[in-house]
Amino acid sequence: MEKEMWLYMLRLALFLPLILVMAYLFIKFVLSGRAFPAGGNRRCLRFIEQLPLGPRSALVLVQVGSEYLLLARQESQLHLLQRYHVLPVLKEDAQPVRKASVDRES
Repeated sequence: MEKEMWLYMLRLALFLPLILVMAYLFIKFVLSGRAFPAGGNRRCLRFIEQLPLGPRSALVLVQVGSEYLLLARQESQLHLLQRYHVLPVLKEDAQPVRKASVDRES
């Protein structure tokens, strides 16, 4: 009887870590969608940026395929404001802003 108990404990010590590792890998890769992403290896929707406007509203820029959408989010509503074919670039991003130096004459 005591020998059977030791065999049971040995099996438990060997297989429990194996089962825990397999469960972790299953949750991490299969349930998160990394193993089989929708549409192959491409993702169709990508979050670019969000600008909060208040406690429950924001402007959101997302990429859908090759198109960019500017959305307004309010509580439980979403409104399409603008569609872009290329990512809009701000003037501040295009060229660094340099402060003009002021020459003081004495």
